[in-house]
Amino acid sequence: MSLTESLVRRVRDSSRLVASVAEFYLHGAVLHPWGSRYWAWRYQKNDPWSYASSPYERIKYERTMAVLPKAPTPDGIHEQALEVGCSEGVFTDMLARSGRVKKVVGVDVAAAAIDRARERCAGLSNIELLHGDVRGVPLSAPFSLVLCAETLSHMGSWANLRSMADTLVERLSVGGSLVLVDSYPKARFLHRPFRTHRKLSLIETQVYEDPFRPYMISVLSRRP
Repeated sequence: MSLTESLVRRVRDSSRLVASVAEFYLHGAVLHPWGSRYWAWRYQKNDPWSYASSPYERIKYERTMAVLPKAPTPDGIHEQALEVGCSEGVFTDMLARSGRVKKVVGVDVAAAAIDRARERCAGLSNIELLHGDVRGVPLSAPFSLVLCAETLSHMGSWANLRSMADTLVERLSVGGSLVLVDSYPKARFLHRPFRTHRKLSLIETQVYEDPFRPYMISVLSRRP
């Protein structure tokens, strides 16, 4: 890449970052006053984000699955994984069948999404699906794997991002892994409270320059 191309790319990414951060706060200002009514509206139709049918989403799921760290156990299999913002359970189903985890707990604020996830995953006994905000839903013992994909952009404020980071750290066992997936370059902003958290260590980040919508996957580990 030439110097000119590098500068153009930096300017482009900076502009996109400023626009995406503004969108984040605007989205929060519109979304939060409506609360559950917003999600009821979004889920009037099945799969509003095409998670089940989009080739883009399928590739993103496969890439996410490929970077999942093993559990800090002799067999490397996670006893429990927590999926925050599981929507209608497309990735939940994939993860439960992968052999990488013994149990998956999915949480989502949209009641209709959880209902459809239960229908999709009805044949799998190693999935538990809960309706509510993960910051308030009662959960069992710590998880050695926590996934949060395309959910942080709905937090609406820096305080909520920090609150989510603290909550997910509390849910994560020492030595466990946290995997974040969000659009790029917005992810540079969304993942910052996690990258700078005193109980998390950044293991790796990878940006995928997809022509439809670039995204970034961050993998972090829980310190004592």
